[in-house]
Amino acid sequence: MRLTPSPAPAGRLLLLVVACAGLGSEPTAGQEIPRDDYLRMLPLSLPRLGLQTEASVALDLFGDPTDPDYRDVDPVDGIDDRRSEVLTALAVRFAPYLVQNTTNVPLNFDAFIENRDDFPLFVDTWNTAGEEPELLRSSGVNFSVLGRETCAGDLRGQAFQRFPDPGPDAAVEDCKLLELMDRYTPGAGVVESRDDALIRTSPS
Repeated sequence: MRLTPSPAPAGRLLLLVVACAGLGSEPTAGQEIPRDDYLRMLPLSLPRLGLQTEASVALDLFGDPTDPDYRDVDPVDGIDDRRSEVLTALAVRFAPYLVQNTTNVPLNFDAFIENRDDFPLFVDTWNTAGEEPELLRSSGVNFSVLGRETCAGDLRGQAFQRFPDPGPDAAVEDCKLLELMDRYTPGAGVVESRDDALIRTSPS
């Protein structure tokens, strides 16, 4: 399944922010944006994940699933493996134009996670109805432990409520990631990124 942006809904905003390693302690190095302030430095209109375009489907840009030679196992990402090799080679060839903020192309995301006990994906809930955005709560998933254990069925859909902070339990973190996928994956059945329970109902 290929994802492309589509317009985001108005209202409260749930942002997923990957916490990266510090930039160093030198005075000239960049400094981390305070958690309560980062939303002021990001656009409030964010794209929502969507299915691939009709043109991509018509042209079999990512491979034809009906083709007997279609193979999508390494990794399972909705793209024919041979087609993925071609697209990756094109990305590397034109990387100076496609990726202008790094010299490590293609970027290996695993390198940021290896040898770290904690690599959190933060899930922040903001109130954007007022004059200034207000951080209501923060939770997260610890990516460093993912893949060691799978989610237990009785915890599915409840992990964030019971264990909001990133932690060392691989099964719990797997449940939390699956919960995010259930909510935000196109076609998963949940299309709204807003939490309607949080929307202000008092007269404006």
